[in-house]
Amino acid sequence: MKGPLKWPLGDHLSVRVVMLQGWSYVFVGAASLVLTVLLVAFPTLLRNDTLPVRWIVAVVLSLSVLLLCCGAVPYVWSLVLSHRPNLTLRNQNRT
Repeated sequence: MKGPLKWPLGDHLSVRVVMLQGWSYVFVGAASLVLTVLLVAFPTLLRNDTLPVRWIVAVVLSLSVLLLCCGAVPYVWSLVLSHRPNLTLRNQNRT
C-alpha cells in the first residue's frame, strides 16, 4: 500500500515491536479511561462547592498527558525498530 494511508509500521515485525505497540496501546487506553472518569464525574464536581475543582481537573489532565507521553514513546520506538532491516537475515546472507 502506498500513499498517505500507508501502514505506518515497516516490514520488520519482531516480538519487541509487537510488545512495544501493545504497551503504547495500554498507556493510551489508560489515559482515555482517566479522561472518561473525569467526564463522568465533572457535573458532580461542579455541584459540590467544597472541592477545589480546578485542582482536580488540573491533576487529572496532567495525569492523562503523562500517560499519553508514556504511550507515545514506545509507539515511536516501535516504528523506528520496524523500519530497521532484520539483522539476523543480513548476517545469514553473508555466510
